Amino acid sequence: MIPKHIAACYVPLGFPFAARGKFIGAVLHKVTSTRIRHLVTFLVLTITACGVLSASTVAKPHSRHHSPPRVGGRVHRAWPHAHGGKAPRSALARWLARQVGPTTIKPCRHRVHGRMVACHRRKPAHRGVIVPKSSRDIARAADIGSPDQIASAAAATSTGSSPLQLVRSYSIPTDDPSYTRLLNWSWTYDSAITATAFSVAGDSSQAEQLLDQLAALQHTDGSIEIAFNVADGTAESVFRSGTIASVGLAGSLYDQDFHTTRYVAMEERAANYLLTLQGTAGLIRGGPDVTWYSTQHNLLAYAFFELLGTELTADGNRTLATTYFTAASKIATGIESNLLVHSGSTAYFIEGLGDSVQSLDADALGVMYLESRGETSTAQQVMSYAQSAFAVSGRSIVKSTSTSSYNNTYSAKGPFSGFAPYLGSGAPNVLWTEGSAEMLVAATSLGQSSSTLAASLLSIAAVTPGDAPVMADQTLTSIPYGAEYHVWPSAAAGAWMLIALVNPAWRLFG
Repeated sequence: MIPKHIAACYVPLGFPFAARGKFIGAVLHKVTSTRIRHLVTFLVLTITACGVLSASTVAKPHSRHHSPPRVGGRVHRAWPHAHGGKAPRSALARWLARQVGPTTIKPCRHRVHGRMVACHRRKPAHRGVIVPKSSRDIARAADIGSPDQIASAAAATSTGSSPLQLVRSYSIPTDDPSYTRLLNWSWTYDSAITATAFSVAGDSSQAEQLLDQLAALQHTDGSIEIAFNVADGTAESVFRSGTIASVGLAGSLYDQDFHTTRYVAMEERAANYLLTLQGTAGLIRGGPDVTWYSTQHNLLAYAFFELLGTELTADGNRTLATTYFTAASKIATGIESNLLVHSGSTAYFIEGLGDSVQSLDADALGVMYLESRGETSTAQQVMSYAQSAFAVSGRSIVKSTSTSSYNNTYSAKGPFSGFAPYLGSGAPNVLWTEGSAEMLVAATSLGQSSSTLAASLLSIAAVTPGDAPVMADQTLTSIPYGAEYHVWPSAAAGAWMLIALVNPAWRLFG
């Protein structure tokens, strides 16, 4: 393993932004008012022998957002990128580790009559604009969209090759229509939850690699973009509070798991940025350019403020800890007054303030939140509702060469069971593995048996042996819900499954 003090630097050189965002609805609908108008040029930093980048030398982008410079710093290298590094113990953790950093685009080839011949990738099925509802870009599901449109509209450029040590969000078959457009994209939340999964699994070196890179990419005001191309360092210049909270939360979880203060500065920057977005009913706004408030964002922000407050209290900084505990208390009041619905003996969370759509992750995280606050009865009501309302069963994975449902790699009869990502008219009817793993952790937090769901998730994982589980049981684009699903191994699904398998009793909320 390379010693930390001489670890190679994989901090991004300064670069202009935009190319791709996971949330096409968010990017094309929410971000129009903040679209970058000009080509931006940054000063290329000189990398010293020890691999340190001086963030203060990065020129500010000449854009309407005027993001402050990045923090910069050294990035620890871990297996398989570090010579002599120790590989994680589980196959799933090793797959996640191999997803870190860029990969080369491979030619498309397939076997015909026993011979390997070149094939042609079809164009992606979705070429239009998905316009989601008010707070839909909080949904972590797939929300992928078309990078070509976003890159063209944003006039993205790059100052050169700047590989990043973040986790590529998907492992995409070479013949898939979306292979070239998404191969090297990493959604920031995915790297944050993967770092958390490594922490839970005790793989500190892997967690440090991701967290060091996230800390270096963070702007000095605490913000960080929702997605990065790990091959060339370009970023989608969209800033969302849920993403920022997830990064701070991952750092704080690491610090407490390994009894260190390594990421406190990063956490405080993120927390202070989120405080600038606290508004209506104590809730955290979705981002600097929007007026909506989402449930998922606020649940993550609450968990982050509470955990950071606890961390600072243990370090003796009670004054600052009180600031964050107060922010968390205001969020909690806003959540339970505005985002939690009671209907007789039923309870559930809505998508956001004034957004009545119901999403699985809001309920799954909501159960964990309520249990942590001692509201066990309500948590059980939410869990019971979600287990019934979102359940899907009898599923199989079927190959398809249709562009709109393309999956020519994986097939399995199942039957598989789990949970769908949304409820409502026209909601995408897929089995969502990431959310299903979240439900397993939520059920365990209530002391419920999760053996049936765990067995089903393991059977889904068996479809891609040695890889993360597929994102969904079928390829589907849902324009009304601003979401896109594929039959690909998914880093976020893998991270949540690793947590669920290693320590299903793990607690996200204090």
